[in-house]
Amino acid sequence: MVDLVNAGSPDLDQVEGDWRARLEVAAREEYELPHRHPWVLGIPWTRGPLGPHSLTAFESALRAVAGTGLDDAHRVQVVTAVMRYVRGAARESADARSSFECGLARLLDGVARLVERS
Repeated sequence: MVDLVNAGSPDLDQVEGDWRARLEVAAREEYELPHRHPWVLGIPWTRGPLGPHSLTAFESALRAVAGTGLDDAHRVQVVTAVMRYVRGAARESADARSSFECGLARLLDGVARLVERS
């Protein structure tokens, strides 16, 4: 079921802008997912389901940060950290949009610093 829900993930290759704009789209989509499908919050995310749509969404997020100069390991770590932050924020409260936006911006600021150093 989760994989079917992920079939609606945006194609980040079509998002205008840099890596940050594309990763923000992915993060916001992930944040909205439990608002559309509350049952996904009951699924443990220690290791996400790896169906074809879920894998496509993850690979799309990896491509979003491909041109940053980060090596493969750092790209996986960045995407994983952002998605774990988003899932945690979504679990906290459906009404915590401003806290989510503030936290996402700070997290991506940190990623930007990492990209600048690479």
